[in-house]
Amino acid sequence: MVLNEQTIMNNYIFHLNLGDAKYQTSLVYGVRGSGKTVFLLNVQRNYEKEKNHYFVRLNLGQ
Repeated sequence: MVLNEQTIMNNYIFHLNLGDAKYQTSLVYGVRGSGKTVFLLNVQRNYEKEKNHYFVRLNLGQ
């Protein structure tokens, strides 16, 4: 089964914008190389177009 990454991201952002509580806190997990970071960066890029969102990068060990 092939997952459409754009559809998944659009669905996630749609529900996040609705204020759906189960999307307000999310855990993105998967095997190494499965696209977790790319997914989150694409969500960030989508929200960077709007002026009322801020992003803070937190890295363990920094």
